[in-house]
Amino acid sequence: MKKVITYGTFDLLHEGHINILRRAKELGDYLIVGVTSDSFDRGRGKLNVRNNVLERVEAVRKTGFADEIIIEDYLGQKIDDIQKYGVDVFVLGSDWEGKFDYLKEYCQVVYLPRTEGISSTMLREQSQEEIKIGVVGAGRISDRFVKEAGCVSGVVINSVFDIDRTKALTLLSGNHIPNICSSFEELLGQVDAVLVNQDIVTLSQLFAQYLGQQLGQSDYILVDQNRINLFADATEDHQWIHVNEEKAKAESPFGQTIAHGYLTVSLIPVMWDQIIEVHNLERMMNYGMDKMKFSQPVLSGQSVRMTTTLQEIQNLRGAIKTTIKFVVDIKETGKKAVEGLATFIYYFKQA
Repeated sequence: MKKVITYGTFDLLHEGHINILRRAKELGDYLIVGVTSDSFDRGRGKLNVRNNVLERVEAVRKTGFADEIIIEDYLGQKIDDIQKYGVDVFVLGSDWEGKFDYLKEYCQVVYLPRTEGISSTMLREQSQEEIKIGVVGAGRISDRFVKEAGCVSGVVINSVFDIDRTKALTLLSGNHIPNICSSFEELLGQVDAVLVNQDIVTLSQLFAQYLGQQLGQSDYILVDQNRINLFADATEDHQWIHVNEEKAKAESPFGQTIAHGYLTVSLIPVMWDQIIEVHNLERMMNYGMDKMKFSQPVLSGQSVRMTTTLQEIQNLRGAIKTTIKFVVDIKETGKKAVEGLATFIYYFKQA
């Protein structure tokens, strides 16, 4: 059997995507389609993707061309997938021509002609909605961020807040930002996203006022069988209830495989990063977990997200120690999968 693999974001699925999938399918007997995860897209700077990963996977599935759909979640995964699935042909559109020739060492590489006159970028621009960003902290990084944001379509710097109002006024006047806010809460009411750029003392003061309050929710993350298998390989925990789909269907009380409880826990840092982004970091350390309780298993194919409340924040002279109360819930059932306390320590770069 000749196996073909292709990858893409497949945002706002259109005729160009369908043509690539159809032609890729014609090159072999079995087509594997890799769809980028939301976190992988953000990590590569693709901030304007309209459809989440679940919607994009479903759109690809409905084309009928994909025999198997996997999630692309990290750099270097293409080589791993080619070897894991025994791929014979790697396919991408001609706009990537030459970029993946290094894969010829592992399989045949084919660049298919792209469909002219249509792209996800064009579709996004036709229905562009501006993302309003607020800036907290008027330092050097903020000034650079504001200037660079002016080169990104669909993004507008709408508001600025700094405990030192003089600094905020300086940033505002030099960059034509329309609003200066008198509080962090006021800024949150005017924007869709926030850039936080503060020194340690100011940052700890800023967040202290939100002790006991909900900070936000992450996106849903798909926990599919591929993710479960990779976690099993990494931890050498290959219990059949996690990895043997046929036996789990016949013998498990859940009727299918379930994710490892610690796989769900391992997703907490990436979900936390979706809720709050801290800049000027030297490093962040996972300090510990406490009062953790597993309430419901996550079945293969379900999706989870995290809701957080700020429990404690401490200034440690060069670092900030933050404890959050987290609840990870399951999209399909609305039930809690796991809850507890997580503590992170942030070490900042010296000015």
